[in-house]
Amino acid sequence: MKKNGSTIIIGMFMRLSLENRFFVFCIFFLICMQAFFVAIVILYEYALNIFCVLLAGAVCGTVFWHRIPDQIQNLLVFNLVFWPIILVYGIFADVLEIDDEISGYVILSVQCVVLCFGIFKYIYKKEIQEKEYLKNETRNQSSQALSEDKKQAILFFMLGKMAKADGQVSKDEIDAVEAFMTRADFDQDTRKKAIVFFNAGKTTTRPFYEIATEFAQCDIDDLHAILEWLLELVFADGVLHAIEEQYLNDAATAFGLSPNILTQALKEKERLSEVRKYYAILGCDLYVSDDELKRRYRELSKQYHPDRIFSKDLPPYLHKFSKEKFQEIQNAYEVITEHRK
Repeated sequence: MKKNGSTIIIGMFMRLSLENRFFVFCIFFLICMQAFFVAIVILYEYALNIFCVLLAGAVCGTVFWHRIPDQIQNLLVFNLVFWPIILVYGIFADVLEIDDEISGYVILSVQCVVLCFGIFKYIYKKEIQEKEYLKNETRNQSSQALSEDKKQAILFFMLGKMAKADGQVSKDEIDAVEAFMTRADFDQDTRKKAIVFFNAGKTTTRPFYEIATEFAQCDIDDLHAILEWLLELVFADGVLHAIEEQYLNDAATAFGLSPNILTQALKEKERLSEVRKYYAILGCDLYVSDDELKRRYRELSKQYHPDRIFSKDLPPYLHKFSKEKFQEIQNAYEVITEHRK
């Protein structure tokens, strides 16, 4: 279907943003207004024309001025300044006996060219700026996404290397890594990628210090928290091997952390590792709530209470076992509550 000129112009207008449509409308209105003023120049005296210009300028300034960008304001000011030039031209036109209608066309043409050039230059520049902004924003977001993927890849690669440090990866260590992913709220796809890098880390021959140094260069906000992750993984099986301690020292050095921080953290984890066996007695994990811990303690105390066992017709060795178990439960609960203070 063949398009006529008006259809093309309307299509171009509709592709503009709302803000730019508003500016085009303002300029169109101004051109129409000036055409009216030029008609006044032709038909009436210059004094009436100046009055109309000032009146229209005051109305437009009151309604639209605060919404118009600096570039357009400059054009409008230029047009107001242009009117004295029109008056001078009118005087010379009278002296030179130039036809008023020709004078009007000359004045209107010059102003239309100036206004149209100014407004479309502004719109074109603004559209270019918007496109550049969107392009840069998209590039930044893509770069940030790639950076986050790289951090995650190196982190789980490093965790895999640490988990295999003692020669084998225990179920407790796998559970610890699963807990990391759960706490980080990984979706299914992110979790799969993390597992791939974790498995790759288990078989790599790269030195741990080299991996930790690369990770530290990824602009990480809290490297101390990452060291805590490594400590949790190391103590997941309750045993600190010499090679694991060496890797932890490598990580602290690569992260630029004080040796005292690692020493303090190791002491705390070792103390926590000793407490872990008491949690096992109560059948709870380290992160159980106080209420759940108390509920579990009462449940086991009731189950192994000597009075309850003695009331039953059971062999003496079971009586002895229940008494020892009851004392073990009491002791475990006391140690845990003391540790949690």
